[in-house]
Amino acid sequence: MLQHAFDTQRNHGSSTQTQWLTRQHGKPNIYIPPPPQFPRTSKVPNLAKTETIRQNVSVPATPLEVYEAFIDPKKHSKFTGSKATCDPKVGGKFTAWDGYISGKNLQLEPAKRIVQEWQTTDWPEDQPPSTLELTLKKTGTGTQIIMTQSGVPAEQAADTAQGWKDWYWEPLKKYFKNQASKKASSRNR
Repeated sequence: MLQHAFDTQRNHGSSTQTQWLTRQHGKPNIYIPPPPQFPRTSKVPNLAKTETIRQNVSVPATPLEVYEAFIDPKKHSKFTGSKATCDPKVGGKFTAWDGYISGKNLQLEPAKRIVQEWQTTDWPEDQPPSTLELTLKKTGTGTQIIMTQSGVPAEQAADTAQGWKDWYWEPLKKYFKNQASKKASSRNR
């Protein structure tokens, strides 16, 4: 009679060792060692709860002007008042707010869409980046920005959502209103 058993034995009285044994008539027939235990050396992604932020905002500028304000580091720095960098190609890296925000461009469609990996220095170190998607739609008065940011750490979601309003949408609107005023003044001269 062939019997399979799962035995746990003490090894030298200190640690527990698991062995799979195949027994025939109560005697060991084949020994199959337990799977090896490898030390954890690679980073395992943080599987903490995440949220998605969705916001819509209208800006008094063309879709191309809005696109450039996000992708051109000089324009980005000008509207935020803080240093930004950007390699304006797919796979290019970027930073904003003096390195507080960083990421990588995943998809770029001028005047239409920007998709980026995006994270802040406040997020847990093992937290993977979120995915930010900005869709730009022309309206009668400018551009509607449809923003979706998925994979935001749940404990950071409320602050991140408010940050978009305070540190991006309001300064962006003000920047373009000032640009429009400058254009109007230069025409009137």
